[in-house]
Amino acid sequence: MNHRNGDIGFYKLVSHDPAKKKLVMQCKNPYPCDFDRGIITTMGRKFEASTTVLLDTSKPSRKDGADDSWYNVTY
Repeated sequence: MNHRNGDIGFYKLVSHDPAKKKLVMQCKNPYPCDFDRGIITTMGRKFEASTTVLLDTSKPSRKDGADDSWYNVTY
C-alpha cells in the first residue's frame, strides 16, 4: 500500500557464523542505506544489546548508485 512503482525489495541473510557472532546481509529496496542500517540494528538489539551494523564499503551500495547494499552485522 505504501510502496510505489512496483518492487518493494528484500532483506536477505546471506551468511551467519555463530562462532564469530557475525552475519552478512544483503538489502535491495528503494530506501536509503541508513534506513536499512537502522532497521537491522533495531531488530538485532531486540535480541542482543551489543549488535552493530556496518555498511560493507568493499562492495557497491545504493549510496553509490547500486541496486543493493551489503551489511556486516556483529553481536
